[in-house]
Amino acid sequence: MNILIRLPNWLGDVVLSAGFVRALHRAHPQARLHLVSKTELTPLLAALLPAGADFRVHGFAKKDWPGPLGAWRFGRMLRRQHGPFDRYYCLPNSFSTALLGLGSGAKIRVGYAKEGRGPLLTHRPRPRPGQHRADDYTRLLTALPAEAAACPLPRQAEVRLTRPVVAIEVAATAPLLLNFNSEAPARRMPITKAVAIIQALRRALPGRPLALLGAPREAGRAAAIVAALPADERANIQNLAGQTDLSGLLTLLATAPLLFSTDSGPAHVAHALGTPLLVCFGPGDDTSTGPYYLSAGRAVVARAPGPVPCGGCTNVCRYGESPPCLLKLDEAALAVAVRRLLAG
Repeated sequence: MNILIRLPNWLGDVVLSAGFVRALHRAHPQARLHLVSKTELTPLLAALLPAGADFRVHGFAKKDWPGPLGAWRFGRMLRRQHGPFDRYYCLPNSFSTALLGLGSGAKIRVGYAKEGRGPLLTHRPRPRPGQHRADDYTRLLTALPAEAAACPLPRQAEVRLTRPVVAIEVAATAPLLLNFNSEAPARRMPITKAVAIIQALRRALPGRPLALLGAPREAGRAAAIVAALPADERANIQNLAGQTDLSGLLTLLATAPLLFSTDSGPAHVAHALGTPLLVCFGPGDDTSTGPYYLSAGRAVVARAPGPVPCGGCTNVCRYGESPPCLLKLDEAALAVAVRRLLAG
């Protein structure tokens, strides 16, 4: 059996799709799975499956395949090179990703009927309101009785990543990893608050080395955080922003003693690798897009106490670079939670 899967477009959502991919593999262990994702996310895809799974990775770049027609043409290319496909699973909800499935020639095309794409899909399960996004993905497998019979869905999706083949020992001197970035502007930690958090961690964990994470485009912001620290507090902190690719990030997170993060893709990667995590939520709903099934002693979601003046938002904050929901976080309480996670 040849199965084509269009994965989500964001790092965190790709991690949350791991439960779906693993459940599909259990239902059809002899099938070849073709995984399509944004090109820059392809280094992560091997970690979605257990060792020995038969899969192929296909990177998709909108600049090379622009517009809905480009997505359809990409599907046609996959059909010529790797088809025929027995099934197509479409995890994103966009119209163009459904067109990709139509172009692939798959006779069975499964996805949620959103953005007017229902006619392009042969099977359209109904989403269940209030579910975690990881459960939204695995619910797609209920559209076909064969999957449900071959491998009943577990109570909890298996949202975990296969760990990189490296020495997983965590050295006592390994730095705590700090990620103050996010794709969404409203979820980025303000520089002044990042500095206050670093200083609180210094007081709670004297002598513990720290390291800042970030993509190449975030290196300047990480440097600004270090520069904003008093001169005598800049020792023992590394700026790793822009110095690792996605494969390197997986290794860093797999071997880290802890990740302190905003609501972002690296937070989901760390949690799926089993690395202790403290994630700060401002906007967004952690019950639907937060770490999946928080495990005691392994992950903490932190929010500011009390109401915020704006009443909540999504990705763009009306207060610009100073979201009140993040500025009101209690850095002393965050440092105590980090110390407990390290001891747990």
